[in-house]
This record gives sequence, structure tokens and C-alpha cells, in this order.
Amino acid sequence: MTRIKISHSKDKQFLLFAIFFLIIKLILMKDVTIYAITTAFADDQLMVHIAEKLLRLNWLGGYNHYTLAKGCFSHFFLR
Repeated sequence: MTRIKISHSKDKQFLLFAIFFLIIKLILMKDVTIYAITTAFADDQLMVHIAEKLLRLNWLGGYNHYTLAKGCFSHFFLR
């Protein structure tokens, strides 16, 4: 197992600030509800539509102007 050695005090301060702000962000975001706007076809509905196609093993579906609008791998992160 490799250990990360931090010897400089500025590096330690940066790491502590980063961890502090990460914890603050997690505390502030814990009750935020995430929801999809299904009428926005080029945004949320498109991601849900392509995620459904992935579940059916139809990688990107038909090729049109929406095919790569959200990128290739962003649909894997839908819950």
C-alpha cells in the first residue's frame, strides 16, 4: 500500500481546506431533491430516453441530432 506523504505546510492547509469544503457541501446538499424535468427533451428527458435504450442493449439508438448531445457515458450515472 502506498502512502501519500505531505511534508509542506501549505499542502497540508490546502488539503484541510478541501476536506472542510467537501464536508460543508455534503451537509448542504443532503436534503436537496433531484428531479427530472420530463418536458425538456434535449436535457433530462433525453438522458432518461438514452438510459432506457442502454438497458435494452441498444447502445445509442438511432443516429440523429440528439445522439451525442449529452456525451457517451453520462447516461450510466442515472440511478
